[in-house]
Amino acid sequence: MTNRVRSIRRAFLVSASFPAAAVLGMSSAAAQQTVTVAQPATTADVNARIATATATPSRDVKVDVTAAGVVTGGGAVTVQPADGRGDGTVVFVNAGRIGALDAAGAAVTDNVAVILRGANSKGDNSVSLTNSGLITGGVQI
Repeated sequence: MTNRVRSIRRAFLVSASFPAAAVLGMSSAAAQQTVTVAQPATTADVNARIATATATPSRDVKVDVTAAGVVTGGGAVTVQPADGRGDGTVVFVNAGRIGALDAAGAAVTDNVAVILRGANSKGDNSVSLTNSGLITGGVQI
């Protein structure tokens, strides 16, 4: 085999393997499932979206309530992991309102909590909570 044929083969192998390497690299970065609340939603709706995200085989889950996000309806926004689904890093960021206050801002009119559970079977799971908004029902971790 000539050197020219060998170099063409090598060039083809490198160019053919690059997309596979790029896809493999992107798959680990895309492993986190994100639930974004950017408009008013009920607790049931947010929990259904979290359940869908944690039903996808992925260890990491992020819930992001933006400044425009409002969660009402009582109860709790809950992240409950299962093996291989949400049992890695749980990130919860709230810049919006979870629950509601009266017009004067003095009394809770809708009590909504946040519950973030880890997986007992995993030693490397973690929780990160950042709150710059309102949570009327408290936080349980």
